[in-house]
Amino acid sequence: MTISLKRAEEAVQLGEARFLQLINALPHPVWTSDDDGKLTFVNQKWFEHRSSRLRH
Repeated sequence: MTISLKRAEEAVQLGEARFLQLINALPHPVWTSDDDGKLTFVNQKWFEHRSSRLRH
């Protein structure tokens, strides 16, 4: 692996980590789904919102 490829991969990992940190810091549920409606991503607030609705 070349140094530039390794740096590029590290930059992608850092960007993903920052994105997750930002999304999980939001005070609202966030999710994405595919064309069939299947969830592909949810943030922590989505889990909290969903679990609180199941308890009621």
